[in-house]
Amino acid sequence: MAALALLWGGNSVGLKIGLESLPPITLSTVRFALGWALVGGWAALRGHPLSVPWSQIGWIAALSALFTVQTIALTVGTHHTSAAHSTIVMSSFPFFTALFAHVLVPGDRLTTPVVIGILVAFGGVAVTFIGRDVATGATALGDLVLLGSAIGLALRTVSAKRLSGRTDALRLLFWMMTLSLPPYAALALIFEEPFAAPLSARSAAALAYVGLVVAGFCFLSWFSMLQRYSPSRLSVLFFLQPLAGLAGSRLLVGEPLGLPLIAGGTLVAVGIAVVNRPVRPLPDRPRSFR
Repeated sequence: MAALALLWGGNSVGLKIGLESLPPITLSTVRFALGWALVGGWAALRGHPLSVPWSQIGWIAALSALFTVQTIALTVGTHHTSAAHSTIVMSSFPFFTALFAHVLVPGDRLTTPVVIGILVAFGGVAVTFIGRDVATGATALGDLVLLGSAIGLALRTVSAKRLSGRTDALRLLFWMMTLSLPPYAALALIFEEPFAAPLSARSAAALAYVGLVVAGFCFLSWFSMLQRYSPSRLSVLFFLQPLAGLAGSRLLVGEPLGLPLIAGGTLVAVGIAVVNRPVRPLPDRPRSFR
């Protein structure tokens, strides 16, 4: 989980670099085509069947539609803000996951530490909003679109957890990506000019990272873990994500890290750590017999 958190922390940075050469929806199309190829190749290598019964197609199609909207919102939001802002706002998704899981996943209940962690983390997101530096390209519109993407990611995570009892992770991920690719491509052709600008080596490397590493390896690992663990507790070490993202935005994109951004990222990280703090069971009290 620590490795996934660190790799995912570089997702917004990779998207920001990829957006230097590609428009947002085109980038999403190519990114998930790469992830789809890796997931499909992994299934073929293992001899894993990918067929699903017709009774599950409706659920998977609905999840794929949510996936398409949420990932486009992520790329569009990142296009209209800074990589650091994108990282911090998207790091709020574990808290929305805890809220949705409380309602939708039996036995996954909110506790006092989770509520405290949510409040602390939202304080970090608020600090990020208020203290945004326009010189970095951060805008309120971009941050709000990303907040919607974080909510969509949380809902998608909980929905995938519920659906994981009906089909395995590899099938679910493969078909979710398969059904999303035609809408990606159609929207890119309608609203954008795909590959109007030449693809730089820097953007190509970033595209390979967000496609093969994040959309392929990380997604496959994440969906596999969702079948085994509680969604609200799964991100045990996700507090590393905003810290890794902030470091990447400074080193690879050259964005300045002001005090509000550092404070916001720290609060989000602390909030995630509190939400995922191990809970010790209370010792049994001795009973009196009468």
